[in-house]
Amino acid sequence: MINSINQIMNLKILIVGLGSIGSRHYKNLHKLGVTQIGVVRTTNKLHSELDLSKITIYNDYDMALQDNYDVVFICNPTSMHMEYALKAIEHNSHVFIEKPLSNNLKSLPRLLRLINEKNVKVGLGYQMRFHPNLLDIRKWISNQNIGQIIHVSVNAGEYLPLWHPWEDHKDSYAAKKELGGGVALTQIHDIDYLTWIFGKLELIYAQGGNIPSLGTDVEDYISATLKTSNNAIIHIHIDYLQNPPSRTMKIIGEHGNIKWDYYQNIAKLTISGEIKEISKVEDTWERNIMFEEELKDFLYAVTNNKEPLSNIHNNLQGLETTLSIKNYIDSK
Repeated sequence: MINSINQIMNLKILIVGLGSIGSRHYKNLHKLGVTQIGVVRTTNKLHSELDLSKITIYNDYDMALQDNYDVVFICNPTSMHMEYALKAIEHNSHVFIEKPLSNNLKSLPRLLRLINEKNVKVGLGYQMRFHPNLLDIRKWISNQNIGQIIHVSVNAGEYLPLWHPWEDHKDSYAAKKELGGGVALTQIHDIDYLTWIFGKLELIYAQGGNIPSLGTDVEDYISATLKTSNNAIIHIHIDYLQNPPSRTMKIIGEHGNIKWDYYQNIAKLTISGEIKEISKVEDTWERNIMFEEELKDFLYAVTNNKEPLSNIHNNLQGLETTLSIKNYIDSK
């Protein structure tokens, strides 16, 4: 592990975009000891204080790629992800793409072909896969602790104007269709962990809409009914509206149930009316630990020729499900 840490520290890494998530990755890479960092920026605005005095700053992406970075972190708006990823891979760089991969799958065949040709690693920014509660829930489902799954319900919502207090939410990529915004793609985490836990999902029905008072041109809420390959029904609701925020899941099985509350950091496994296991996050745990873990996992994969836990192949089902929900809503 010491050798792996040394290898990670020696990587040369380029970050595209220093918004909220780009700044987080920048700080976490520094915590890991990475010092060779370049940044591509199109604006001089910073939402937090970052020391950029000792790094190379570019305003031209093509010029940055000429400097042969080992890894490129793509943290710009969703609609730009695929174009920037393809260019990076053409320059033989490994790529970490913030979720989601894209707002469409038009360039996917070319991306998959290039990944094969260049033999690079591609990770996706689904940090929820590193949440301790979800890791336990996935284990309980895999072990069939509550038997056959009958029904799953998920409710997830946050109030968009409170996401980034330093900017007008109407100017954010999450609020703009042309940038790949909308609650379905921006909050794809919940659909992703459902496919990660239950496998491929089939869309039965979806409904969504826009709330004029938010001032966006995207869907601000969606509700969908999905079905697993074992015919369990999943109801999911996601929105930009809930204040205080909420993220809960209840899984009903033939022998019991599983309840999870993200903001309480607790999941409970109940069988025949008796709580059998509790997954409780330590008081010292903080949200950024998920981002740190996903970075370490991805960079370890890069330096050891492994597949990262969150990779392009096991993320596609969640993106395909999300796009099918958006297409269903748009067709009505």
